[in-house]
Amino acid sequence: MKKLTTLLIAFTFVTCAFGVVPLANAEPQPNMTAALNLLRDAREQLIKASNDKGPHRVEAIRAIENAIREVKDGIEYDNRHPDRGSDYDRRRDRY
Repeated sequence: MKKLTTLLIAFTFVTCAFGVVPLANAEPQPNMTAALNLLRDAREQLIKASNDKGPHRVEAIRAIENAIREVKDGIEYDNRHPDRGSDYDRRRDRY
């Protein structure tokens, strides 16, 4: 009976440890991920577009590449500072 109890406790500990830790390190951020995917799709469409747009097509591609970097930086920042609140919530009137 003692062995069974010990095994159950060990099993519970391992299950909790491996079940909770990945959630804590998870990177859900569905809105940021969706934005990143949309930006990548937009960049691909601009790359495929004809180049008869003067400098505007190239500038749009550069702007999207900068936006992609900013979104990635935002995701990384949130991963490093999970306990901070949303800047949007604190400064809603600025967005």
